[in-house]
Amino acid sequence: MTAPHSHPVEHHHGEAAADPLFAGLDTTGATEGDLAAARALILATREAVVRSFPDEEAVVRAGYRSIGDGRRPGTYEHYVHAGYLSDGRELDPDRIESIVLENTGAGKRVASAMYILEMGKTMADVPDVAGPLTVWHDHQNLCWDDAGIRLAGVLLNGRCVPRGTFHPTPPMLHVWLQDHPCGPFAGIDGHGGGRCGGAHSH
Repeated sequence: MTAPHSHPVEHHHGEAAADPLFAGLDTTGATEGDLAAARALILATREAVVRSFPDEEAVVRAGYRSIGDGRRPGTYEHYVHAGYLSDGRELDPDRIESIVLENTGAGKRVASAMYILEMGKTMADVPDVAGPLTVWHDHQNLCWDDAGIRLAGVLLNGRCVPRGTFHPTPPMLHVWLQDHPCGPFAGIDGHGGGRCGGAHSH
């Protein structure tokens, strides 16, 4: 599910598509303003993450905690800073709500930043940032522990299995640090699998 956007197609951007920042991203329907906003968000986010989070130790030291996913090699583990979820600041590279690490099998590496809107917001509240280039997503089937931070189960037939309490997540937006086959804002489920162009789900 993606946020509703309405943007006139001014013209195609064949040269912009060659920009390495937009590798894997279809930019043909984007305006110059969309491209500029996307470029600024990618560069500012990557600079902040590289500066502050070189490894898992730095992420934890900064106050982020794992939600308990991504334990197997080839999967991704989300670390969330609870203090940033309701601080009134969104899309702020200095207060990124989640840092995502890849479990490589030989250790973890910082792979992506993930911005999360304020608690209680829905896809109807997604800001217009870079128009159709930014792929926001949410999760409507996850169950959480009492603190609301760690995953405890999945909603099946109206029940949390094996445990937990269902809370829909606010909208989220990834910014990958390295080229991604589905573009710099892609959801995790599309990573390397060719399933590009939409929000992801668990």
